[in-house]
Amino acid sequence: ALQRIADSGHPFVVLDRLPVGLRADLVTSDNEGATASAVDALARAGHCHIGFFSFHRPGFSTVAERYRSFARACERNGLADPTPYERWFENDLESDHPRFVQAIHDALFTLLH
Repeated sequence: ALQRIADSGHPFVVLDRLPVGLRADLVTSDNEGATASAVDALARAGHCHIGFFSFHRPGFSTVAERYRSFARACERNGLADPTPYERWFENDLESDHPRFVQAIHDALFTLLH
């Protein structure tokens, strides 16, 4: 349905993320550049174990861009395989703030210990 609207010639712009398979104009932040800058800054400061936390949304372009940039920046900076420092949160936590905070706390505790 969204593709039919985009193809109709009417003004149509997608904000924040592009649904998989949709061809349309998009306005979003620089997910890749911001992620790369963050990893580069942490690596320059001497950090070698850099974590990546995200909701598990493989079809979201924003998540894919951030993760792709994270993995490339880790490799470019000669960091160890970042896989052990990745945490993917279940989507239902997004609407359950107390459980989401607990999940982040648990992940941080595990990574730090």
